[in-house]
This record gives sequence, C-alpha cells and structure tokens, in this order.
Amino acid sequence: MTEHSHRVDILSALPGCGKSYWTKRQEGDPIVVSADHFFEEREQVVKIDKHGNEKPYWETVYNFNPAKLGQAHADCMSRFVKAINEGQAVDGQSSYIILDNTNTQEWEYRHYTEAARMMGYHVRLVQWQFDSLDVAKRCFARQSHGVPLANWMAMWWRFERKTTWAGNDVLIRHPEFK
Repeated sequence: MTEHSHRVDILSALPGCGKSYWTKRQEGDPIVVSADHFFEEREQVVKIDKHGNEKPYWETVYNFNPAKLGQAHADCMSRFVKAINEGQAVDGQSSYIILDNTNTQEWEYRHYTEAARMMGYHVRLVQWQFDSLDVAKRCFARQSHGVPLANWMAMWWRFERKTTWAGNDVLIRHPEFK
C-alpha cells in the first residue's frame, strides 16, 4: 500500500492485457470490484482421484450474457459504493479498492472516481497501453472471456490513452508476456 490510507486503483485495459494478473499480485489485501463478478457462478464439481474416490471442489464458472451488461455494471457500482463506505468506517486502517473493468473511455469510470473522491480516497488510474498490432493480437489471443474479435477491435480503436488525468495519478503499464 502507498502512503495514502484510502486508495482506489481504477484499471483501464483491454481484455487479455493482464488486469486480473496484476490485481492478484497487489499487496494490502485489496477489495476487488468488477462487473465480471456478476457473471460468475460457483458450481460444485466432483472429480475422481487415482484411487477411485470422489473429490468435490468448487469451481468458478463465467457465464457472460450481453443482455445483462447494464445490470452487471449497476451491480458493480453498488458494490463499489458499499466498499468505499465500509472502508471509511474503519478508523485508523487503510482501505485499498481495485476497480477491475475494461474502462476504455473516461465516461465509463467517471462516476467511480467522483464517488471515491467524495469519500476522501486517493484515486489512481492504472492503464495498460500499447500501439503494436502484434501486442494487440497476443492480448486478444490470451483473453479469458471470449470477447469476439470485432468487439475487441472496437474497444481498441476507442480506447482513450491517458498520460495525465484531472489531477490524479496515472500509472502506465504495458502487457507482459512470458
């Protein structure tokens, strides 16, 4: 965590750029809020081990429904507001929230920014930027949500790259490949 006791990182990147990977590597036990969570369901799965015994476990399954995207974003905003309100209620402790959505244009994350600022949070935009068609192809290929190529490319063309942003910090990242 930084010197700011209450921080919000707003992620801005196309699917496959590494937002979720980056999020999992953050310190400070962040609260992660995402519209994707609306489409995730936990299902119990049973596997048979090498001895023939049943081993039940829970698996998260992603079931995207484009007809419910508006509902998913309303749910995300509701969970975000709850997180910033609960974070402020804990005196003397830091609160770190990550908004893990694509956020390709500023209007998509403006309300989150305003709400966080009103509650005294330091807001930082963490944005993955690239101009190479080769990098675009690699990000598209590794994305986990099955976004069709035409939709992914439309997001890439409308993506607003920021170097400065309304007095807030901007952390520019680049997709990493192994």
